[in-house]
Amino acid sequence: MQFGSKQKRNLISGSVLSIVPDTLIAIVAASWTDSRLLGFVVTLVGLQVLYLLIWVKNAIWGWLLFWMRGRKQMTAHLLDYLRSNSYPEPDEYQDDAESYFQSIASNEQLSVDLRMKASAELGSFNALRLAGRMGFLLQTFLACEDAIQQYKASFPPRAFA
Repeated sequence: MQFGSKQKRNLISGSVLSIVPDTLIAIVAASWTDSRLLGFVVTLVGLQVLYLLIWVKNAIWGWLLFWMRGRKQMTAHLLDYLRSNSYPEPDEYQDDAESYFQSIASNEQLSVDLRMKASAELGSFNALRLAGRMGFLLQTFLACEDAIQQYKASFPPRAFA
């Protein structure tokens, strides 16, 4: 069970705690340069801008690498994983990769081992989500969808009755 108020408190307390090192750096920089409040504010804002620029650089670089080579590698790895664990044939229509693994995890007709593996995949998705790694989560979903689509194509076509 989760409470929205607890999540808000955790967000606020985490934000307050994360600004402490920056505040200390700004105090030291302001006293070292003898620039007082202006130096403190400029240093504090400058650090936030620097962090934003580093985040933008890392996001652009991460996506660039993903589109250049990472998507194919991740898809190949996931396709091998699906084949080696004999996952069932995906339906013709899937909402997303998460729903494919959810359908396997909740299917009591499948082996417990396979259901546990599908649950572990769902847990990996949730771990990325909780860690705030939304870019990597999206990349993982894209590669999973490609792998599931390729996996589906490896099954013989169904005959219609």
